[in-house]
Amino acid sequence: QESRGLGDVYKRQLLELGIVFEQEENNFELTDYIEDSLTFISFVSELENEFDIEIPDEYLLQGVLGTLNDLKNIITLLVGK
Repeated sequence: QESRGLGDVYKRQLLELGIVFEQEENNFELTDYIEDSLTFISFVSELENEFDIEIPDEYLLQGVLGTLNDLKNIITLLVGK
């Protein structure tokens, strides 16, 4: 089980930004649903606020943070610190 209901938090934040995706999907390429950098930064900012963390810029590079699972792994790592 994901700590603090991470999957639900991610999905809620995406929906609040108006990003529609298949509810059954547990992993997908973020760029398939987040089409512009402003929306992406808003999504990351909301997650940082939700978990009281700061995601370092190097994690936000394309190729490092490509899928929802990549994001979950990064946040799990940062929350655990």
